Amino acid sequence: EGVEEIIETDERVYRMRIMPHHNSQGETDGAILAFIDETEGREQQHKLMQSEQWLRLITDSVPVSITYVNEDQKVTFSNRYFAETFGLDKGKIVGTQVEELLGRSNYRRLRDALRGALENRAQRGEAQLQLSRGDHRFIAYSMIPHCDAAGPVLGVFMLLSDVDDIKRAESSLRNAKDMAEEANRAKSEFLANMSHELRTPLNAILGFSEILSHELFGEILNNEYKEYTRIIHESGQHLLSLINDILDLSKIESGRIELHEEAVDLYQSVDAVVRLVSERAQNAMVEVIVDLPPDLPQLLADATGVKRVLINLLTNAIKFTEHGGNVAITAALTRRWLTINVADTGIGISQGDIQRVFAPFEQVDGSLARRSDGVGLGLPITRSLMRLHGGDISLSSKEGEGTTVTVRFPRERCIVDANGARPADVDPAAPEPASGVASEDVVADQVVGDNA
Repeated sequence: EGVEEIIETDERVYRMRIMPHHNSQGETDGAILAFIDETEGREQQHKLMQSEQWLRLITDSVPVSITYVNEDQKVTFSNRYFAETFGLDKGKIVGTQVEELLGRSNYRRLRDALRGALENRAQRGEAQLQLSRGDHRFIAYSMIPHCDAAGPVLGVFMLLSDVDDIKRAESSLRNAKDMAEEANRAKSEFLANMSHELRTPLNAILGFSEILSHELFGEILNNEYKEYTRIIHESGQHLLSLINDILDLSKIESGRIELHEEAVDLYQSVDAVVRLVSERAQNAMVEVIVDLPPDLPQLLADATGVKRVLINLLTNAIKFTEHGGNVAITAALTRRWLTINVADTGIGISQGDIQRVFAPFEQVDGSLARRSDGVGLGLPITRSLMRLHGGDISLSSKEGEGTTVTVRFPRERCIVDANGARPADVDPAAPEPASGVASEDVVADQVVGDNA
């Protein structure tokens, strides 16, 4: 009988075999020594063992059930999490049919996907499976075919991940979203109905107070009565304005407002709005400065909406600018936007009020805020109108130094440049004109005045 022994040198590993040599008479007359170099084989075996250890370490570290099912639907590999999830004995998993391991009901829910994967079609989906604790949970599965070089499927990698908590969270979020939307719709409907109910008697108050103020049916001899009539009429107009704001906001929030787009001349719109607020500016001793470039294009927009935006911004700027201050209106055409800026020298905004930007019914406190007569709907409506146009609103402000509000319309809404060229024909490499406001890509959510 031969003898084998492993001999290791500093660099190589040999298997030595010593076998007896027999002569023709069958007598042992010597020995045969054979040396087999097993260095490479040992190295490959070591690498294979190391790879298997790494594979086991990785697969046992993830909270996902991982198994390999061969073409006979027997499990030839599984990780620790698979055994724990389904309450299995780790030593009895390999070599067992996957149906027996999962249980008949679980296997039925995964059977079609497994068959599809064994036919070389990757499968992904979700199924509700019964786990070791007896509870049913949503499991996301992924079955990936494993093919050899010739093409036939050798087996399937099956990954099962517990997504029940995610599904429950998604369901809770959907329910919360539905409830919030329903509450918002109810709020909008209530505001709309309430506003309509208030507007009916208010029209009578406005009509009769106007008749009295114009003394259509006879002279009012008592001057105090005349003053009372004027106050009633002005208060009614103010209340009507607030009701209209509430109606507009409820329409915007419910998606019931539509844009009636037409070619808008910004010079005419700005001029009309400046004339409309001129009396307010004179009474507040605030100068309104219009500094528009001579080559602004017409704008495809809702003319009433554009005027509403300008009125809200100018009214706020005037209201919160002290006597002797000024409000400036400028505009610019950039590569991406047509911008209109309204800058005032008013009281500005504190950093603590930044989070209250454009929130409906919010009013910023300040020395001038208490004399304001708004309820905080102007800027929310302005922002909604701008977004309906595909634009937005931003502002920069420093307390005690004033505020600059910028509204931006997409350049695509520009109809024709002053030279007759489409805006797209303007050199795109031209620099953005300085506007003195925050970058057009950064929306600093602050609020001017009380959002009147």
